[in-house]
Amino acid sequence: MIKKTLVRFTAVIMVCMMMLFVIVPENGLVTDAASIKINASLSMTSSETGGKITVKATGSSGVSPYQYKFQYKINSGSWKVVKNFSTSNTASFTTTSAGTYTIRSYVKDKNNLQIYCDITTTVKAKATPLVNSSTINKTSLALGNSVVISAKASGGTAPYTFAYNYKIQDGAAKTFKSFSTTKSATIKLPSAGYYTVQCIVKDKNGKQVTKSFNVTVKKTSNTKLVNNTTLSANVMTLGSVLKIYGKGSGGSQPYVYSYLYSLNGGVYKKIIERQKSSFGSIKLPSVGFYKIKTVVNDISGKISIKVINFTVKQSTGKALTNNSKIDTSDMVERYGTVNLTGNASGGSEPYLFAYSYRIGDGSWNKIKDYSAAKTASLKLSEINKYTFRVSVRDADYKVREKFFVVYSIAKISPSKTVDSVYGHLEAVNIADKGSGAEYAVYYKKTSDYAWNLLRTYSTDKTVQIRPRNVGTYNILLCYRVSGKVTKICYNIRTYIPTDVYKELQLVNNERVKCGVPKVNLDTDLVYAAQIRAEELKRKYSHSRPDGKSCFTVLKENGIYNYSYTGENIAWGYPSVETVMTGWINSKGHHDNIVDSEFKKIGFGINGNYWTQIFTD
Repeated sequence: MIKKTLVRFTAVIMVCMMMLFVIVPENGLVTDAASIKINASLSMTSSETGGKITVKATGSSGVSPYQYKFQYKINSGSWKVVKNFSTSNTASFTTTSAGTYTIRSYVKDKNNLQIYCDITTTVKAKATPLVNSSTINKTSLALGNSVVISAKASGGTAPYTFAYNYKIQDGAAKTFKSFSTTKSATIKLPSAGYYTVQCIVKDKNGKQVTKSFNVTVKKTSNTKLVNNTTLSANVMTLGSVLKIYGKGSGGSQPYVYSYLYSLNGGVYKKIIERQKSSFGSIKLPSVGFYKIKTVVNDISGKISIKVINFTVKQSTGKALTNNSKIDTSDMVERYGTVNLTGNASGGSEPYLFAYSYRIGDGSWNKIKDYSAAKTASLKLSEINKYTFRVSVRDADYKVREKFFVVYSIAKISPSKTVDSVYGHLEAVNIADKGSGAEYAVYYKKTSDYAWNLLRTYSTDKTVQIRPRNVGTYNILLCYRVSGKVTKICYNIRTYIPTDVYKELQLVNNERVKCGVPKVNLDTDLVYAAQIRAEELKRKYSHSRPDGKSCFTVLKENGIYNYSYTGENIAWGYPSVETVMTGWINSKGHHDNIVDSEFKKIGFGINGNYWTQIFTD
């Protein structure tokens, strides 16, 4: 949007404070006519035609109220009334022609005594703007040919003079002909490229107007278009400026250049696009591995692309450390997949990761060569010992390795199934194998391949597990006696008791009765409520056995998506129906049950200990 601004020339041309003429009223009464005075001033928005003149008069020393009249004439012409006598002491009009304006202001008091004052000002004819109407005979030509500029001007103040210059692409302007009355110029541009050719018109008063023409000079080659672009460096520290030097050869000159970058294999982003200048620069935004795509287009539409690898690094000043991880413990069933995650700190970012493995004492096999990929995986195809190696290399080519050992074992079929309430802390039954025996325990969901270590080899036979999800888990007991290991597997099948669903129905019946929306059963809250129900046997309180608030059970078990929560507890009731009756008949507990803020609920049952946990 262009904002137009009116330049106002506010100039008081004359201030008149004199008695020029007194008119005696018809009744002949004159009261100290010499005392009436007029003070007049004017302002102008422009001294050229089309400007606005505003005149203001003020009467004094007479008998108020005063009336005012305004008129003007141009040179010796006739008077034109702007405003007849009225109480308004200002008037405005627009100048229509050049000349000397005489503006007359009258003041008349209550006794009809009059006085006037004249102010003169000069208005010039509005100047016609200088216009450059020059033309050029062609805007595209083969190298060796010429262009002809024909100069033409109007407006301003004749006579005119003309100058001609040119510049290639973003270079400096070169004068071809200095100012003279010559109205044309023939220019042979020296090389292939994109030019700006200019004709400058100057009038008698020194005003100048430039007209520019874009001209392409082509040079055709029978050779293939080649992209020879280079970078100022291939590795830089974060915050440095990468410079790109575009260079083409062959094809049909001139060329245009486009540069883009991609970070760590992501989408390309523009640096410059179809720029006539071959130079480009950028301060790349973050540490990482970049691809700089350079594109050269010639005048005939041919394209040549070159991709250059580039690294932006940042030194931490600390030793390089390999923090890579594996997603499983030391045992995985055959055909299971091991997932590796590369991670590093210290050294000079960014990092590259390589992943390899060997079976038994065999040779190393590559999973992934050095790249920015932070994950790799392998399916274990045979029963054996697998050693995994994750190598980290920083931007200064320092390397750190980390090793992981996994045993691929045959699938073990469970011997029995034990049912367990979801959220219940289940004891693992470890049979005594005599003096010197050691016991390790693993677990996994039946659908998984990887075994999770619950307890490494120890003489302690006390192990407990609280499965985090509803479903079936495999429990693997490993007995080691005199170096010989025996494995026994059984299932723990976790379930939500039917009393939980019965309790949910009774809660929602009461909420509907009170005009409140139903709550939904949330398995995470069932898990937390079951923990609380088992804690009540040790300490019947809204504080946990360790003294913490009852609600800490939520975050301790990864439950964060709430802002409003409540808990009901009870003891001694033999059934769902009786405990619900007790809660409904207790105002505080009933308030929780029918609170409209609550949207989710979980129930815990441990004998005759009962828990309800609510969240929004």
